[in-house]
Amino acid sequence: MVEADRGPDGFDLELEVVAEAQTGQLLLLGEDAGGTLVAYGRTPPLPIAAIDADISIYVAAPRSMAEAPQSLETGRTEIASALLEYGVVLAGGRDGDGEPTADLQIYNAYDHELQRGEDLPEPRAGVSLGTGITGFAYVFGGEDVDGEPRGTLWRFDTTISPAGAWLEVDEDETIARAGAPLAPLGNDAFLVTGAPPLLLEGLLLRTTPFDEPSILGGLPATVQVADVPQLPIFTMVIGQGAGPTGVVELSGGLLTERSAPADALRTGHGVAPTADDEIIAIGGTDGTSVLTSAIRATPATGMISSVPDVLITGRTEAAVAATATVLVVAGGRDASGEVLGDVELIDAATLARIGTIPLVVPRAGAIARPLPNQQVLIVGGVDAAGVPVDVIELFTPDPPPID
Repeated sequence: MVEADRGPDGFDLELEVVAEAQTGQLLLLGEDAGGTLVAYGRTPPLPIAAIDADISIYVAAPRSMAEAPQSLETGRTEIASALLEYGVVLAGGRDGDGEPTADLQIYNAYDHELQRGEDLPEPRAGVSLGTGITGFAYVFGGEDVDGEPRGTLWRFDTTISPAGAWLEVDEDETIARAGAPLAPLGNDAFLVTGAPPLLLEGLLLRTTPFDEPSILGGLPATVQVADVPQLPIFTMVIGQGAGPTGVVELSGGLLTERSAPADALRTGHGVAPTADDEIIAIGGTDGTSVLTSAIRATPATGMISSVPDVLITGRTEAAVAATATVLVVAGGRDASGEVLGDVELIDAATLARIGTIPLVVPRAGAIARPLPNQQVLIVGGVDAAGVPVDVIELFTPDPPPID
C-alpha cells in the first residue's frame, strides 16, 4: 500500500513490486480530509512482469452511476454486445431514424477508450454476437436495411491491426433470424435461440439446427463450476418460449426441459450468471403483472427456485449484469410503461437489497455488461422521449475489503 496527498497539481504515486510474472490488480482509493472514502477505481488484471504500457483508471464515488469518458457517436438501440478479456465489443444496432447500422466498437477497460473497429459487412440490427478465447467475434443474423431477417455468419478478428478484419460465410436463408439471444458453450461454440435453435461452431464456421425443440425462446446464460473442472459447462434458457415450464437446460449436447416455478414463464426480463455459478433471471412480466421476483438457478445441483420481492419496483426491459458481488438492475419500464431512471443494487449471493441509485440518463432496452475491473458498463436503449441514448454509463461498486 502506497499513500500520497493530493495537492493543487494532483498527486504522484510510485509503487514497487517484485515482477514475478503473476497477475494482480491496482486499486485506487481516495479519502477526504476526514478519512471518508469518496472515490474508488481499479484496473483489470495486470501482468506483474517486464512490460511497458499506459493504462487509465476510471475513478468514481463507490456505489454510483456516472458518465463514462466515452460516448457513442450516435444513440443506438438493439445493439449486440459480448465480453472480451479487456472489455466489451458492441456491434450493429438501430439509429435514431430506425435504420440498422454497421458500427462496431470495443470499450477497452484498460484505457477507457471506445475503439472503433472495421464496420460490419452490412448494416444490421439485432444481430447475435459471441466471442471466444481465440480473439474472434462471431456475428449471426440480424435485420437488414430492408427489414428482412438474415441467416449470415460473419467472423471478426479482433487481433488484426489497426481495426480488425471480417470473414464472411455463405448465407443460409432457412435459419434467418433477428434479435436472437446467444450464449457461449466453450471452445468458440454458442447456442443461438430462435426457430430452430442453433449450435454455432465458430472455429468450424458452421451453424447446425438442433433436432428438438423446433423453437426456443427465453434468455440464455452460461456458467461453469470453477473449482470442479470435470463438470460440464451449463447453459440455461429462462423465460416464455423455453419449453412449457420456462426453463430449458443445455448440457451434454442436449436441450432438456426442467421443472421450474410458475413465474419462470416471463418476458421482458434480464438474466445474469453470478460468481457463485448461479443464473439469475429478474424482472419482466408474466402477461398479467410486472414482476418483482427473481428466478434463481444452480445448474450444477439442478435447484431452481423463485425468490419473491427482490425488486422494489417491478420492471421490464431493464439492463441486468452481475459483478463478483452485486447484481445491477438498471432502468427499464414500470407497470405503466414509463421509463425508469434508477438502478436497483442487489447482493449477488443472497439476493438481498443493497440500495437504489440514480442513472445519469433514464433508459429502457439498454444492455449491461461487467467489465474486467468489476465496473458495469451501461449502453444503448431509449430515453423517456423514446430517443436512442448515446451516453455510456459506468457503475462503480464498493471496494473489496483490504487487509
